[in-house]
Amino acid sequence: VSSAQVHDTVIRRVGSANAGCGVWNPQEAPGTDGLVTDEPGVVLVTHYADCVPLYFADPEHRCIGLAHAGWRGTVAEMGRKMVEKMQAEFGTRPEALYAAIGPSIGSCCYEVDTPVAEQFSALPDVPEAAILNPQGAGKYRLNLWECNRRILENAGIPANQITVGGVCTMCHSDLLFSHR
Repeated sequence: VSSAQVHDTVIRRVGSANAGCGVWNPQEAPGTDGLVTDEPGVVLVTHYADCVPLYFADPEHRCIGLAHAGWRGTVAEMGRKMVEKMQAEFGTRPEALYAAIGPSIGSCCYEVDTPVAEQFSALPDVPEAAILNPQGAGKYRLNLWECNRRILENAGIPANQITVGGVCTMCHSDLLFSHR
């Protein structure tokens, strides 16, 4: 089952009845940035360039989630919303979840302007100094990995159960697609 990202936080529960949805026709799953399932054999597919893939696994309830978090999804706390969705759908306990932050643009290459930086500065429980590095002239380097990591931890996932891949799509555009 494939999603059709719109840089929002809509999450759908899918199963074998949805197999193939969005794969051949992206409009079959409009406005979906996250997928969850507890059915073995259902493959979750999302698409990325420089945005952050967030992976979730609940071994207790044998369910998984996959989310697309660009800067808009990150600032809207897609990671926390996925934890809440898995709680509601499967009874997932946040402290039992494992999460991974996949390849995306790293803070080494990701520059944002003041309006975007201000949205991240307003996040509760995410210190600005941990995610924004001022570059002068109203520009900042934004660390989406650390921001998402802190959001996941604040949602109840233990720090030792969150893995950050640390692979920048721009630095490694020979291996991974980057819009830059």
